[in-house]
Amino acid sequence: MESTEQNTKQIGQTEYDQPLNEKPNVIGLIGAITSISVIFLCWVPVLNWCLLIIGFVLSMISLLKEPRNPGFAGIVASFFGALFIVTYFMKIHGGILALSWTW
Repeated sequence: MESTEQNTKQIGQTEYDQPLNEKPNVIGLIGAITSISVIFLCWVPVLNWCLLIIGFVLSMISLLKEPRNPGFAGIVASFFGALFIVTYFMKIHGGILALSWTW
């Protein structure tokens, strides 16, 4: 015969009393998507820095909520986005300076 604890288990809960469906961290998802878009738009002069700052701030705010995974992904993507932006503009402006020095 089953015990009363097993009979009173609610639908949608596991054996360890954890809910199966968590609400998504929407702010974290928006921050992560914005930060990832910076990597692909690193060649757009002003938009890239605006998106980078917005994505980083939203990712930092999302670390206050559960689940924190999108927030961490957004922060990592912001770091790589900033790296791509700086590298791209150094390449472009470095190439222009190199051409001007040869004259």
